Amino acid sequence: MPETQVENICIVLDCSRSMFRHDYDPNRFEVCKEAIINLIRTRRSEDQKTGFALITVGKDVKKNIGFSDYTDPSMLHDHFDNNVLLGGPSKISDGIGIAIKMHIEAIRIAGAKVPKIVVFSDGNFTPTKVEPAKMAEIAKGLEIKIDTIRLGEMEHFNILKRISELTNGTYYYCNSINDVLSAAITIAESNKGKKYQKSKSFTKILEKIAVPLKTIAELKKDASDIVARIRGTASFKKCGICFQEQDPITKAPFNISGRYCPNCGQGFHIHCMSQWAQNNEDSGGTVTRCPHCFYLVKIPSEVQQAARIKKDLDRERKSKRSYGGSDQYYAKKYIAKNLGDAAIYSACPVCNTIFDENEEVIKCGNPKCNAIYHLDCIGEVENKPCKICGKKIVRSF
Repeated sequence: MPETQVENICIVLDCSRSMFRHDYDPNRFEVCKEAIINLIRTRRSEDQKTGFALITVGKDVKKNIGFSDYTDPSMLHDHFDNNVLLGGPSKISDGIGIAIKMHIEAIRIAGAKVPKIVVFSDGNFTPTKVEPAKMAEIAKGLEIKIDTIRLGEMEHFNILKRISELTNGTYYYCNSINDVLSAAITIAESNKGKKYQKSKSFTKILEKIAVPLKTIAELKKDASDIVARIRGTASFKKCGICFQEQDPITKAPFNISGRYCPNCGQGFHIHCMSQWAQNNEDSGGTVTRCPHCFYLVKIPSEVQQAARIKKDLDRERKSKRSYGGSDQYYAKKYIAKNLGDAAIYSACPVCNTIFDENEEVIKCGNPKCNAIYHLDCIGEVENKPCKICGKKIVRSF
């Protein structure tokens, strides 16, 4: 059996006045209603995990069914009859906007399903503050494909086709009832044999929609009280990762370094969450999921920067160790003439004067460095970087 991609499909149904024309029997709206029921029934027969949501656009723009609601195809006829308001303008742009918001929240909560929007309309949209093409650009930025099914007469300006082109979706023009039903079945079966591949820009998408961790001051007082009562006052001020009150990195108390998940209220040290995010290959260290409820959260920018600096320093130290290097060397005392021509014909890096052959001198302990200092000048560089090799000089006598 071919592998399928599990999707969240948000259906946007145009219920405006023009959808009740009788060029389709009995009318455009009833044909779309049957097509939607067939789409859900067909997909559910193959894949019970697909989530469905329904948004209607007419007298009002309304979310009728959410992804978490169980959608029994046999009950949809009654749902349409009792919950869908018919007539009014066609604010398709607003309907797509709500669909995008629902997908964003679904990604924040779980993020395992592929988002898709399916629009059923005749394309006679009512202008709003945000044009449909702009909404399509937003959906494209979030990698949400929009399939569109158009009924009615063809026109020179085809906004539904434009929406699908912008989002890499599929456009279906249907001039008969069978065309509408066939397009719905095609969409229902479109996930077969496909495996979802995250794009290289997927982390950037998560950064756009992740919710920042909250400080105790940002939590509403009633919310913080509820969380405290549920978890107990002590656990309310302990990290959900290290289970300590004191930050293991900064040693600061929890009321300073603690942050809270905006969804479940679980507290964490910001540095513990940063490390948690660093261990997530898909997040790039900027976003992660709450270890308690898996809600998508964003790491504060200042913590991200500190983590990057620490990572660079650790890499630099590791590089030095791999090459057998050391941060400091012990300087030793010699008689200048015993060091040969290197001492007799060189000058002290501090005072730039030469050495007497019987003079006591100090040589840098780095075997790759030939720096020699006057005994009186060593105080200028003791416990400081050598003037030649840059390694720390420590007196051994």
